[in-house]
Amino acid sequence: MLKELHDTHLGIIKTKSNARSRMWWPGIDRDIERWIGSCKTCVSLRCAPPRDPPAPWPAAAGAWQRVHIDYMTVGQRVYLVVVDSFSKWLECIFMNSGTSSQSLIKKLKNIFSTFGIPNVLVSDNDVKINSNEFKTFCSNNGIKYLTSPIYHPPSNGQAENSVRTCKKMLKCILKDNLPQHQINEVLWGYLFNYRNTVHCTTGETPAKLMFGRNLRSRLDLIIPIEKTQLNMPLVTSRRFFEIGDTVWARWYSARKETWELGTIKEKVGSKMYKIFIIKFEATCIRHIDQLLKFTGNDNSLKINNTDNVESRNFQSLPLSPSMPVNAPLSEPSVGNPRSSTIVEQPVNTDAIDDVNGEEWGDYSAQDSVRDSTEIPEASDSPEASENGVEQPQSDSVRSNDVPPEQAPTPARQLRPRKGIDYKKYFK
Repeated sequence: MLKELHDTHLGIIKTKSNARSRMWWPGIDRDIERWIGSCKTCVSLRCAPPRDPPAPWPAAAGAWQRVHIDYMTVGQRVYLVVVDSFSKWLECIFMNSGTSSQSLIKKLKNIFSTFGIPNVLVSDNDVKINSNEFKTFCSNNGIKYLTSPIYHPPSNGQAENSVRTCKKMLKCILKDNLPQHQINEVLWGYLFNYRNTVHCTTGETPAKLMFGRNLRSRLDLIIPIEKTQLNMPLVTSRRFFEIGDTVWARWYSARKETWELGTIKEKVGSKMYKIFIIKFEATCIRHIDQLLKFTGNDNSLKINNTDNVESRNFQSLPLSPSMPVNAPLSEPSVGNPRSSTIVEQPVNTDAIDDVNGEEWGDYSAQDSVRDSTEIPEASDSPEASENGVEQPQSDSVRSNDVPPEQAPTPARQLRPRKGIDYKKYFK
């Protein structure tokens, strides 16, 4: 009878209604419920039960104690979303190197280097996260790793809400078709404003709960700045200088350090002075650690200034126009300066080429005539200039008048060559 009543796989209420109008036995309602509850066809097509109200996670005692993570895909880009359950501090990181366990560990190491290692880390049962390598990383760093039930996102609701927020940010950014590096820069601005805005759950900004203060933004520029005086101990210097004092100051030039004399012109700050360097006539700013007191008197200072001025004048002294730069020096005459000597230079005409014999022959004749005459030498002696007596020119000067082609070239001696028997190489 039960099989006939449930032949069309009706529900429990309709099956009971059909049975009551036609039959009855003790415990008929219980038997109908047991029979329909064990029907495999009805169970496979049965709807899910109504959802239970979500149970909240236990409240964290402090910032960055329990962290929730999850992956988010927007288009062809994958992002890692990290949120702190206490302060609601949000991180959204682009996974540029894939979603492997090694890439996830590298990104988390970067975050942990800023905020520290959390006590508890919660994620879903994604195979890209819930791996043996990632579990080993958590156990080595003292992190308690928890996972939510598979295909039940509300169990990791903190991360799911953060994923929804980040998706909205990125969809607003992607409307402008920006390149990836600009997308990241605009996303940082969105995250900055999110962290600096009061959260509806905590009533405080994530930055205030994380760092104990709000982040300074451009909107804070319209707020007048309140001058606060800090009770800091005054540090008195053991050395001090007055304006007009002469000091030794460090001078840096071409990676060399020297001490140069200078005069203090102005005091800049509490430990810096503006110095006028006397030697270079330049002004510089030096710390008190780069200054030494000048213990000399005024006379030594004047001597140093005079030396510097003379050295500068000597370097800038122009050459006299009556002094040629490359003027030759006259050779001193030997013997009586009034006497002149005729020096003849013999010319070897045997080495002249036959082809150019006539040309060089005419030149040789002219040269021999010129050699037979007196070649006076210029003299600076006023006595010689008054009597009209000129000094003879040296042999080295006159020998330059002879063309270089007239100098005989020695014949080259030929070395005897040894005969080579080439037949032995072709045997």
